Amino acid sequence: MKDRNILIWNSLVFILLSVLIAGFQTSFWPSILRVLSGANLWLFLTVYICIYRNFDQGLIFVYLNTMAVHAFTSLPIGILLSLQIIVLIMCNFLRSRIFWNTASYYLIISIASIVLMEVSFMLLSYFFENSPAQSFAWKETLITIVLTPALGFLFYSLGRFVDSLLPPPQIGATKT
Repeated sequence: MKDRNILIWNSLVFILLSVLIAGFQTSFWPSILRVLSGANLWLFLTVYICIYRNFDQGLIFVYLNTMAVHAFTSLPIGILLSLQIIVLIMCNFLRSRIFWNTASYYLIISIASIVLMEVSFMLLSYFFENSPAQSFAWKETLITIVLTPALGFLFYSLGRFVDSLLPPPQIGATKT
């Protein structure tokens, strides 16, 4: 019972952080970098949860995060949910093959998730939207990849801090 309560509080803190980050992205990002649309900063927390939680916990987080972040993005909710599930599946697949409990591993997976999310968005948009996306967002993707080492390390540290305050029952590559 205690482990479940800690996991619930841990997940709620991550959802709250995701909402705060998405709010920052939509309100302050245009003031900082006027030329580019906002990077998907909430994706960093999704990647963290997908790497350091089992698949079931990651799936619940993805659903809750989709509902929380949807208000801050122009993506249709079905595409947003699909993108996050694709990232969850990729993270779990890579974690089952190769896993290092380090910040560099998190950064590598974050970069792979950014690229996968952009490519998946183009494909999902083409197949499921009435007016699909016309071009790949090269500038936004490259800017996000360039910012990943700084922002990714910040979000990794933030995730580790939350996990130290409210340790989840299981963290790592396999279920115990």
